[in-house]
Amino acid sequence: MRFAALLCAAALTTVLTGCGDPKPIDVVTKGVLSIDKSVTLGGALNHYQNCVDKTVQWKESTSEKGATIVTFSCQLGDAPAVFRKRYAESIVAMTSEGLATLFRGLSLPMPETQEDLDEAEVLLETMLDKVDAPEAIRETIHSTMYPYKVQEATVEIDFAIDRTNRSKFDIKEARLDLTWKDRKSVMPLYIDGTLAALYHDETVFQPDALGKRFETRLTEAWKEAAPEKPKETTL
Repeated sequence: MRFAALLCAAALTTVLTGCGDPKPIDVVTKGVLSIDKSVTLGGALNHYQNCVDKTVQWKESTSEKGATIVTFSCQLGDAPAVFRKRYAESIVAMTSEGLATLFRGLSLPMPETQEDLDEAEVLLETMLDKVDAPEAIRETIHSTMYPYKVQEATVEIDFAIDRTNRSKFDIKEARLDLTWKDRKSVMPLYIDGTLAALYHDETVFQPDALGKRFETRLTEAWKEAAPEKPKETTL
């Protein structure tokens, strides 16, 4: 009789365990979206070709309102080249405009190496010194160029578990987590375009994911994250 009771207890434990809520990360990674019903969400995102090796992460958290959130993230391997190109284009535009004014039409060729880009930066600062540009003008020029000096970009997508049915979830938000030398910030992405890029192994840096106001929103994110300037002390 005791043996039978132990078996019943073991069976009951197994049933209760099986009836428990599924793990939120499993719910999301095993989910299937209409964008491609042949693969799971985890299968598509875990093998996105632009993720830097070993940077894919799935994390569970709780929002301030008590929602269970599952976040996918990975560092984007194509980000450095994308931002470097945009930074080079911006510095060439600024420097060529100055050269044309000072030296009658002389322009700067597109930098092909990091050394060329460094030289272009020095040339621009030299020109600003030559014309004794006010600090306000320098800040305006720098705010046009420096937002593109992104050192690292991570794509993140939040999924919220349905509280009425723990086996379901909603897609809440997509964003870029951006890191510069002296600051960090976040820029929203369009969910549909971001998921389409990840599922189809395309770059996230396209209008469907970034939106039409990418440059403006990037600059805003860069400015909002500016480190506080040290307060001047008076003797």
